[in-house]
Amino acid sequence: MRAPFFHLMRRSPLDDLIRHSEITQEGIELLAGVLELYFAGKHDEIDPIAELLYQKEHEADLIKGNIRNHLHKYILLPVDRWDLLNCLKEQDAIIDVAQDICVWLNLSHYPIPMELIDKFMELFRMVKTTVDEEVQTLKLAVEYIRHPFTKRRLRKKAKLMLKEIHHYEHEADIIARRIGRMIFEQQRDPVGIIVLLRLSEFIGHIADHAANAGDRIRMMIGR
Repeated sequence: MRAPFFHLMRRSPLDDLIRHSEITQEGIELLAGVLELYFAGKHDEIDPIAELLYQKEHEADLIKGNIRNHLHKYILLPVDRWDLLNCLKEQDAIIDVAQDICVWLNLSHYPIPMELIDKFMELFRMVKTTVDEEVQTLKLAVEYIRHPFTKRRLRKKAKLMLKEIHHYEHEADIIARRIGRMIFEQQRDPVGIIVLLRLSEFIGHIADHAANAGDRIRMMIGR
């Protein structure tokens, strides 16, 4: 019976959580451009796009801070406050890792074989799909949370989408393991091995955090 009181608040933290997820999604879109330039060897063109990504990360931090600062214990919420904060934490980690990737690529201008580039892009596409699905699932879940009695079908749909998130994350793990094998089979330079393995790990972590955010969404609609 907490949900009706939620509308007495001036602004819903769930609205901010959705906006935060959209900003992380925009950051991943920018990361796609950074990776394409890096794989094409156009390292000098990366900085302008990376700077936009850093701005998105800062914007996400501001929203995160706003949610934390105003989510007081006495505020009545339709969800457990810790589930909301943990979802926020995992979403924030997505764009943090995207920023880390940009920093890493700026430090390591290493030539990558075409077959590995293809695999890296396959991995990134799967990771991006995982993030996109998390954002859409959150929006659906929030709609259900606000109208739990009239839109129960949304809960069922959200749960199906949560399964898809974990499926995509699992597929990303499989691709990352294949990349790891290819790196050790093809690379002899220790520096190259470190650079490429770390890049693969970074990209894979994005899907991990998206799946973790999905788990928090499951908790929010499961209570």
